[in-house]
Amino acid sequence: MTGWRRIPALPPACREMIMLTLKVLACLALSSLMLVPVVLQRSNPSLAQVMQTPNVDAHAMWSQWPQR
Repeated sequence: MTGWRRIPALPPACREMIMLTLKVLACLALSSLMLVPVVLQRSNPSLAQVMQTPNVDAHAMWSQWPQR
């Protein structure tokens, strides 16, 4: 006996549950990141004025893109 034990492989159902849990946690993390500006705007309106979204003209940018 060398003192090393082999760790048994997880059953397939356990692996699927782990992947599902990781996907749910990733979705929750992304959702919370998208809610940060909304929470900041409601808590401090002056901060929302500083964090204005830029006025981007997508049609003008697309017209300058080289067409193939």
